[in-house]
Amino acid sequence: MVKWMALTFAVLVFSPIPLVGVAQTVDTSEVEKYIAQLKDPDKDMQKAAAWALGELGDPKALKPLIKAYRAADKFWDVREAAVEAMGKLEEPKAVRHIAKALKKDDSWDVRKSAAKALGVLGEPKGVKPLIKALADEHESVRKAAAASLGKIGDEKAIEPLIDTLNDENQGVQKEAASSLEEITGEDLGAEYDAWENWLNESE
Repeated sequence: MVKWMALTFAVLVFSPIPLVGVAQTVDTSEVEKYIAQLKDPDKDMQKAAAWALGELGDPKALKPLIKAYRAADKFWDVREAAVEAMGKLEEPKAVRHIAKALKKDDSWDVRKSAAKALGVLGEPKGVKPLIKALADEHESVRKAAAASLGKIGDEKAIEPLIDTLNDENQGVQKEAASSLEEITGEDLGAEYDAWENWLNESE
């Protein structure tokens, strides 16, 4: 953990990175440098490189990040960093690869990060895999999926989110209710019956 924090600090201090959302030209040499570091034998260096590429936001980092994800079959934290970075690239093509991680990765940490990444990316094509993730075996993944559906704001998520109010985990229920309010503008709490009645009256 200490080593990872030190590497991240080094990235920040010695390699200035443009702030996300700020209009400025990305330094191509910086992008290429971090792409090369994705192949470093040190997994902490790979994680730091993935993080930096996410902050730089250059879409051409997508393919290298996909390769880094696939190569890190033994390191869930490297896969997690790669998936998080993909979500920051503002590249619609990333949806398919993030969605695949959300569906198939054997680490719930990675699946949770994939669900969050789809929310950050905000692409409508992310709605379907997020709806499916509402049935994930781990509550943290379901909670992240519910939150991301609220961020995307697609009305197709309303009914699945209402069903999620019956989830066994209260945290998931609350996140589903919050996203329902965000999408519909209605504040009905986490009461399934209230939302079901609202839905029937709205049709």
